Amino acid sequence: MTKASDFESAVCGAGERLANYYRTASDRMRELPVFNSRLDVEAVGFRPFGEYACGVLVAPWFMNLTICGAGRGALPPVSSGEAAQWRFPAGSASFVAADIEGFGLVHNCSLFSPMDEFADQAAARATATAVLDALFEEARVPTPEASGLDRRAMLFGTRRDARPSP
Repeated sequence: MTKASDFESAVCGAGERLANYYRTASDRMRELPVFNSRLDVEAVGFRPFGEYACGVLVAPWFMNLTICGAGRGALPPVSSGEAAQWRFPAGSASFVAADIEGFGLVHNCSLFSPMDEFADQAAARATATAVLDALFEEARVPTPEASGLDRRAMLFGTRRDARPSP
């Protein structure tokens, strides 16, 4: 195995370890009104993100975009409950740090809570996948519309009372 594939395995493993923690918590959450019994805990799309792992954690009571350590290094030290900014190809997002017993520090960005909008696990998984696809897609910079050249405007500027031509 190469170092790259070892790291990718560690990334997937980090997502699954985190999901296992929430599967255990799921029994305690079952009686709360925010619990959607049609859903299960699932780690969706965890992938390498620099030295870390990034994916979406789906649970019957929340959906979070999550960044966690994956064996190459600990997350930047942010106190539990404090915010951290992360930059993605599509833009920046704000995350809240949480120290999870038996796992360590994670950074979460809440996507949905409660999860009543989701009829089933497939719908939640599809939404999580779409979020990740959009997040890791390069932001598109809008290009200004080309306007026709107007010699008078180029030489003298646009008049204040000028109206756009049809």
